[in-house]
Amino acid sequence: MKINFPVSYEEFIEQYFEKKPLLMKGALNKQDFLSWNAINEILPRCDLLSENAIKLMYKGQKLDKSYYLEEYDDLGTIRYKFREESLYSYLRDGATLVANGIVNEPSVDCFSREIAQFTGCHIFSSLYIAFNTQRSFKSHWDSRDIFAIQMQGKKRWIIHAPTFKNPLFMHRSKDMPEYDPDLDNVYMDIVLEAGDILYLPRGWWHDPVPVGEETVHLAVGIFPAFVNNYLTWVAQNIVEKEIARASLSYYEKDKNLLEQLAEKISDYIKDKENYTNFIENFYDKKRIEKPLKLEYLGNNQYNSIPNQEKISFNTKNHYFNYEDKIISNGYGIMLDEQFSEILNMLKHGEEKTLNDILGKVSEDRIEKISQLIWQLAYIGVLKIS
Repeated sequence: MKINFPVSYEEFIEQYFEKKPLLMKGALNKQDFLSWNAINEILPRCDLLSENAIKLMYKGQKLDKSYYLEEYDDLGTIRYKFREESLYSYLRDGATLVANGIVNEPSVDCFSREIAQFTGCHIFSSLYIAFNTQRSFKSHWDSRDIFAIQMQGKKRWIIHAPTFKNPLFMHRSKDMPEYDPDLDNVYMDIVLEAGDILYLPRGWWHDPVPVGEETVHLAVGIFPAFVNNYLTWVAQNIVEKEIARASLSYYEKDKNLLEQLAEKISDYIKDKENYTNFIENFYDKKRIEKPLKLEYLGNNQYNSIPNQEKISFNTKNHYFNYEDKIISNGYGIMLDEQFSEILNMLKHGEEKTLNDILGKVSEDRIEKISQLIWQLAYIGVLKIS
C-alpha cells in the first residue's frame, strides 16, 4: 500500500464521508510520489482533442486548444501534439494544466485503486499542474467528493463550508451565485505539501491557490450510487406496474390516481429486492481498465496461470454482496463458501501468488479453484501482475 490512511474505513464513513474535510499529513512516503518523469510521459498520451480530457486554464478561462496544440500529418494520418513553446509560456505565466479521466497509467492507477479500495466507490482521476501564483480557478465546489494528493511542491487551499449541500453533476457553483459562500467565515486554510492528502466532500467551497513554486496534485473523485440514480432506476422499472402506465389529464381528475401512485412508488422504493437489483445494476455497468496479459490469456499454449504469478482484484469498479456474489466488469458471479475465503484474501487489493492461494485450499479442490481463477482472469475480473 502506498497511502497511509490515518483512519479506518468505519471511522471515515462515520465521521467524514460527505460530512467534513479530512487532512492527512504525510500520507505518502517520498519514494512513492508521482515523479516528473511519469507526469511528463502521461500528458502526451492523454486524449488531447477531447474537450475535457486536457484543459489549459488561464486567468479564469479555459483556453481554446488552438493556443497550445498543433496538428500534423504523420504518413497520411492526422495527429495532434502539444505546441510546446506555447504550453511552456502559458504555464510560466500562471496557467494551470489539467488532465482528466486518466486511466491505464500504472503510476496513477496505483493511487486511485487504493482510494477505490478504501472507499468502496468508483473513481475518476485528474492531474493539476501549475508553477506561478495566479489562480486559474475561482472559489468553487465540486459535485463529487475528492481526495487531493499533493505529489510535487505545495498548494494553498482555502475552504468554506457548503451553502448547497450534496450537489450533483447538473449543479455548478458558477451558475448558482445565490449560494456564494461567506468569504469571511473560513473553515480551513491550509498548505498541502508533497505527500499530504486532503479529503474534501462534494459541495465544500475551495479555492486552490499556487504559492509561487511548482505544484502537482492528483485529484481522485469518488462516485458512490446516489439517491437520484436510484430514482432514475425506479422510474425506468416501475412501469411494470399498471398504474405507472396510466395517462394523465388534469389534477382534479387525477388526484386519486396520484395518491395511489405515490403509495405504489413508496412501496417500490422501500422494497429490499428492488434496492438490491438497483445496486447490482449500478455496478454492473462499470468497467475495469487494466493492462492486458496476452502472453498467458491470449496464448493457446496456456490453460492455467503459472503458480508464481501474482493475482489481485482490480478493485476500481466492483461490488461485493454478502460474500457470496461479486459483480465486476459486467459479470455477476456467485461464489461458494471456500472461494469466498479466497475472495477475502484478494478483495482489498492485495496481490497473492497462485501458490499462496492454492495453499489455502484442500488438495481435492486445487484443480477447481485454479480453473476458476483462470476463468476470472480470462474475463477481466482478476488482474495478473
